[in-house]
Amino acid sequence: MTIQPVDQFDQPIFVLCCGRTGSTLLRMVLDAHPDLFCPCEVNISTIFGDIARFMGPIMGNTQSTRRDELVRLCRTVTNETIGKEALRQGKRRWAEKSLDAVGYTNLLREIFPSCTFVGLVRECSDTVASLIEASPHGFRAYGLGQFVAQNPANVIAAAASLWLDRTSRVLDALSGWPEASCLIKYEDIVTQPQAALNELFEFLGLAPVDVKAVRTEIFDRDKGSPRGDYKIWDTTDFEVSSVGRGRSLPLEEIPAPLTDRINAIHNRLGYPPLGARPGSTNTTGVAKHGARRRDAHKNGAAYRRLEDLMNGRVSERSLETMPLIVGGRRRNRFVVNLLDDPHPWKIELASGVVDRMRTSRRPSLYLTSDSTTLLELANGSIRPGLAIRQGRVRLAGDCTWIDTDDRSKYVRAFVSLVVP
Repeated sequence: MTIQPVDQFDQPIFVLCCGRTGSTLLRMVLDAHPDLFCPCEVNISTIFGDIARFMGPIMGNTQSTRRDELVRLCRTVTNETIGKEALRQGKRRWAEKSLDAVGYTNLLREIFPSCTFVGLVRECSDTVASLIEASPHGFRAYGLGQFVAQNPANVIAAAASLWLDRTSRVLDALSGWPEASCLIKYEDIVTQPQAALNELFEFLGLAPVDVKAVRTEIFDRDKGSPRGDYKIWDTTDFEVSSVGRGRSLPLEEIPAPLTDRINAIHNRLGYPPLGARPGSTNTTGVAKHGARRRDAHKNGAAYRRLEDLMNGRVSERSLETMPLIVGGRRRNRFVVNLLDDPHPWKIELASGVVDRMRTSRRPSLYLTSDSTTLLELANGSIRPGLAIRQGRVRLAGDCTWIDTDDRSKYVRAFVSLVVP
């Protein structure tokens, strides 16, 4: 078994980052390049580390011999897996993103002396907000668990500590090999994708790509498939609305010494200082959603606004010309159950008719939510996938084909009817 020629797979690209900083989006962008293969998170750096630990105690050869054998084994693993798939797709280089890679940069450079590191960063409070939103059932993912264990009474400070640890390690790694490293900000990717990616591809020695021409390749390919990445299934474009989402957090909960260290990193990266911002409270985002639900139920203003939207817009934006196809079948009817209205609404997609539920005929799907949440979906302040994960939108139906992607598609179809 031989190693590929130097010009074949000797220049891999490793993305170094903290969790919830846009690494999945960057991976999809890299994989959309015609010359670059970037699979889902396969943790190849961790595999290399396991091979190195395995070889140490059982091989009695000299250190140089063990090093040569380590390089041979690790490169054989990549050539027989990632390399073969890259060749099958006609791509000449490969990239890999995993959260553990930042801890193996010395080993990666030993195995691939010509590899490149791409450091991906994001503003601290936005990352913290995303980490918390993505952890509704516990904090084991993204490496957050160990920091929550150290500070279980303050999850915001725990998430900020994770950001500080990972971001500091990313910057340290990049400074160790400045000629083989570059830094890219999540904010630049979503606000000015063409310019940011042109600069990145130029550094990587790759031809520029027209971002508009590959949008489908970035956001739609592999959705819902085992080969895809579920974290981006609900994303349909570069979302500027994700910038600044941390402003609603009670940032005063972060201790002053930790804030000072974060601000030092912010200063290096060109971000504004982190600190208590106007409007911050001691209420979490989830609690705020609950308060909005109670207010909506109390005064009915959100309900009346939603009723006006639905009665005025659904008939104009009937799905007669764009039927809801879910699970391979056309769905023409659904029911909306509002928590702040005792009477459900029936919506006939084919005709655009909105009416009180007066039929015993079984609808295709049921949507249960509250008026405020549906208005937020309509104005784009919350994404369907996030609303579903937070439990603010619940779906049920008469078939078993309702999977994650179908649920988001269903909610997006509803939103398309009522967007003002």
